[in-house]
Amino acid sequence: MTLVGFESAVIRILDGKGPATEGENLFTIKGDDSKGATKTAQVSGLAVDPVTSWGSNRPYHISRKGVGEPKVEFSAIDIPLACQHKILGRKEKSGLIVGGSETEAPECSLALYAHDPRGVKVAIGFFVGVFSLDSLEIASSEGKAAELAEDKLTFVPRASDDETFDGDVYTIADTKERITTMVTALKHISAG
Repeated sequence: MTLVGFESAVIRILDGKGPATEGENLFTIKGDDSKGATKTAQVSGLAVDPVTSWGSNRPYHISRKGVGEPKVEFSAIDIPLACQHKILGRKEKSGLIVGGSETEAPECSLALYAHDPRGVKVAIGFFVGVFSLDSLEIASSEGKAAELAEDKLTFVPRASDDETFDGDVYTIADTKERITTMVTALKHISAG
């Protein structure tokens, strides 16, 4: 599947609360001023490695059911710190934002939006998973203009336990109707 133009990403913290509220448990990264902009996403692990069983001196069966270990390597520019704190499980303590032995990222759903080569909007959605940020990079100014550094996050999805999508890990929506259904399934419906 060839996708062009990583337009936006939508993250929903699956906190069990009612409708999604932008900035509270729903974050849209789409290039709006001071709200971050998408850069790249690499999705891997969507297929299980096939395993051949041999019998009677020939390949008899190929195990090929399921998915591998899905992962999304996600980069964006200027993701608001409030969003990062929430999706990474950082907490406020004595007026500081902290991470430590009790830090646990909440489960989230994720949608990535792009277009196919003909300009048709395509979305890849993940029902549930967690974000992580392994490192922070700080560099000195060098007396000249430079691009903003990228925030590099990893999203590791797991199988849904939702009644309708039990066992499903991801969805690909390639029509307006499927995207609408996906938005509902990922609980990305806004409160208003």
